[in-house]
Parts: sequence; C-alpha cells; structure tokens
Amino acid sequence: MSLIDLSAERDAERQRATLLRFLSHDLRAPHSAILALLDVRPAEDEAGQQVYRQIEQQVRRALGLTDAFVQLAKAESDAYRFEACMFTMLAMDAADQLWPLAQQKDIDLRRDWDDEQEPMVWADPGLLTRALFNLLENAVKYSPAGTVVSLSIRLEGDWLSCRIVDQGKGIAAAELPRLFSQYQRFASAEGSAGLGLGLAMVKTVIDRHGGRIGCQSQVGQGTTFEIRLPLLKGEE
Repeated sequence: MSLIDLSAERDAERQRATLLRFLSHDLRAPHSAILALLDVRPAEDEAGQQVYRQIEQQVRRALGLTDAFVQLAKAESDAYRFEACMFTMLAMDAADQLWPLAQQKDIDLRRDWDDEQEPMVWADPGLLTRALFNLLENAVKYSPAGTVVSLSIRLEGDWLSCRIVDQGKGIAAAELPRLFSQYQRFASAEGSAGLGLGLAMVKTVIDRHGGRIGCQSQVGQGTTFEIRLPLLKGEE
C-alpha cells in the first residue's frame, strides 16, 4: 500500500469518527430534548395528547434510525477491540436484553446449547453482542404473539454455529439476495419497511470476525439466520 493510499485511509477514518461524534451527540441531543419537553408539558385535552403521541413516535423513530447509523459506522470502522470471548455469554447477554420485549409480545424466547461447553471465539464483545441483539430483535419484533423464537448454539469441527429461528411470516424470496445490503428499503412479509441498516451492520461485524452469515426463509414458514464463527484453537 502506498503512502497516498494510507493517507486516504486515515482521512476516511477521521471523517468516520467525526460522523460518529455528530450522530452520537449533535443529532441525538435535540431529539432527546423534545422527548423531555413532552414529559414536562403534557397535553391538556385528547386532541393534544394524540398530537403528542404522534410527535413522540416520530422522534423515537428518528432516534432509532440514528442509533442504527451509529452502529453501522462503528462496525465499518477500524476500532475493533478483539479478545478471547465465551460465545455463550455474549448470546445470553443479547437474549437478556430482548427478554422484556419478548415478554411484552407473549413470545417464548428459548435458548438451546450445552451449558458444559465453553466455546471461545476471538471477538469484539460489544459489537458481536450487538449483532446478535439485532438479529434477535428482528425475530421478536416481526413475530406474532404466542410464537417461539429460538437461539441455538452448536459446535461443528473448527466452527461455531449460532441459529436464530422464528415463526414469523417469512421474507419474500425476491428480497433474500439483497437482505444484507445497505440503504435498501424492504416491504417484505415480515412487515418491516426500513433501510436495512441493522442487517448490514450484522454482516459487516460477522465478516470482520472471519465468519459467515446466511438466511433461509419462506413466506408463511418463518425465518432462520445462521452465524458461523471460527473457534479459537483448542476448542471443539
């Protein structure tokens, strides 16, 4: 790599860091202030309350989109901090974060792995946990009440396999090839109409960990995401 290439790479990283600071603070702060004002000055009549609810809904949507941009920017940066991690602990952390939403939607969030196994992977724990969280959140969010979302872990030779299976409406076959693309709008049977930032972040993180991610889905039959990560040497 030439000196010019290195300089361009450093400039790009500085620009990414500036964008992260802007998204993390400058863009979040006014939205958070709006939510605080809505709490301080409640509406006095039903019409006002309805307007307030609509404002709150749109502000929270904007905050969610901002968070998705932040997570994607972090995933694409060079700020990974790798260490030896027990994958089941990361999976438990992600599942615990989703438990309240699953309870609220009456969804049975099941965990399936051998507690006696302690699979170790070389990972950035924060980013990998967030990637698992994104997949679980989608599974819970777009599944009907009374269904099951399962999180399973298996060891297959030198690889760890993590599968997230839901009983939702499934994803249209035409959307599967571009499922992990950035800035793609989806109107699939899952009921999502977003920019695909969460799944783009997941794929970026898994790629940086030397892993693979795939998806199998059929409309009316639910969706399965599988992550495969290399185990640290000595793990079986």
